[in-house]
Amino acid sequence: MQPTITPILATPLGVVPLPAAARWNTAVAELVMRRAAADASKAVPGSSPLVQVGSDDAMTWEDEPMRAIMAEILRGIAWVARGVNGFPPGEFESLALQARASYLIVHRDGGLGARNHPMSAWTGIYCLEAPEPAPERPDSALLRIYESRMGNMFADATTDTMVLPFRPGHYGYQ
Repeated sequence: MQPTITPILATPLGVVPLPAAARWNTAVAELVMRRAAADASKAVPGSSPLVQVGSDDAMTWEDEPMRAIMAEILRGIAWVARGVNGFPPGEFESLALQARASYLIVHRDGGLGARNHPMSAWTGIYCLEAPEPAPERPDSALLRIYESRMGNMFADATTDTMVLPFRPGHYGYQ
């Protein structure tokens, strides 16, 4: 019998193209900028001079462009959730959806600190417009995914060069 290696405790990362959502980008960007101007005086946790975080009510906005783009994002999340589960036919569709959404505006030289979403099974991220990377900062314009479950793991020469999906650490995506 040969030894085997099995990836356990893996975290799924789904990348879902949303071409139907892209047609709403300009209108949603205008809505977000108007809302951000109105919300500028409110102190929302996580906001700073370089990052403006909106409240988590974007899912309830009545504007058609926002409703359409949120529907596409939710379809993408459902596709990933359905894909990594073993539901019998029809069971996934019988589940009740609960969702919250907020907007974030990251200004030049801004960045997002570590965030978590308590009581959330899934997180979806949709980027309306990504900045060009700054030449003086090679790590700019990245989405950073922080991994914490292995933070208390002993590190030595045998764990320093592990390959995916076993390598602990944070990841940056353009």
